[in-house]
Amino acid sequence: MSVRSCFQRLRQLIYHSGLPLAWPAPFGLSRLLIRLLRSSQGVLHVGANSGQERFLYHYLQKPALWIEPDRESFRRLSANIRPLRGQKAIRALCWSRAGVRLPFHQTSNNGLSSSVYPLANHLHLWPGVKPAGKVVMTTQTLDGLLFAKRRDALPYDTLILDTQGSELQILAGAGKTLKNITTIICEACNFEAYRGGCRASQVKKFLHQRGWKLLQSLPVWRSGAKTYFELVFRKKSAG
Repeated sequence: MSVRSCFQRLRQLIYHSGLPLAWPAPFGLSRLLIRLLRSSQGVLHVGANSGQERFLYHYLQKPALWIEPDRESFRRLSANIRPLRGQKAIRALCWSRAGVRLPFHQTSNNGLSSSVYPLANHLHLWPGVKPAGKVVMTTQTLDGLLFAKRRDALPYDTLILDTQGSELQILAGAGKTLKNITTIICEACNFEAYRGGCRASQVKKFLHQRGWKLLQSLPVWRSGAKTYFELVFRKKSAG
């Protein structure tokens, strides 16, 4: 068994123990996030990378649909979720409009920092993460991706966005999708990590204007005044 396989097996055993749910902070989770995931019907996770949260969703017995644009990350993701019941993946680059040809900037850390936007302050804060080429992709909207072949409601009511600066663009192309969503969990920062990427304040304003209440703005990384937040929103009509 390879080192990678051993690590994945250990991670699976840790999540199956329930420890991250009882003591979430050391695992990069919040108690509010765990509570909302427990009560959710299913998870729509955009910006999947290799599906690092898959064992959490599996332990909670929540169906999950992962969306990831990067070819190599998607290959790893597909292999990782194959044994997990109720988890599916789609390779797509989501945006506010469909049919736009955009460069997708890849990074040296197994695509964890890859984005439609080039690195800006990210280069100085994480000097070990380097650009690793780019590939031109054609965009899709979440609405077009999810409703092209269906008219009924989605089996997912929780949307997780971790797309390295393009979260606002994705939300702008998800009007129909958001009608089915009651909880949005989004990672966003208050500085220009990526050139042209959105800020936390813009995401807050966009969703507030559309009837969403901010439940939590939790700092998950900080260097001086520069901060990454876990933003948790709840549709006001959902209580």
